[in-house]
Amino acid sequence: MEIIFASSRIAKELNSEKGLKQYPEKIRKTIRNRLVQIQAAENLNDLFIHPFVPRMNLHKLEGGNDLYAINVSDQHRMILRPVIQDHDSESLENPCTIHCVEIVEAAIDYH
Repeated sequence: MEIIFASSRIAKELNSEKGLKQYPEKIRKTIRNRLVQIQAAENLNDLFIHPFVPRMNLHKLEGGNDLYAINVSDQHRMILRPVIQDHDSESLENPCTIHCVEIVEAAIDYH
């Protein structure tokens, strides 16, 4: 699956050692793993049902804003937004048709 970033700040934060230094080593490793896992998925549905990533816990956030979260740790998560291709708003209803996500927030602490 393709990954895009909501801002250059988030891209730098997640794609460079300098940007990742703000996190403890365990979080840095998990962030790298999550990016690889997202890229390896064929579509958003693969992340829901992936048997090897039980702690990812991909879930839709409440509020009707079409945002999803994945766990990075017990206290940190990444916020994703499905990217609709072909301007098909019904694609949001079927995760199998989502082949690109935008990372909206890096590993934010939500506690």
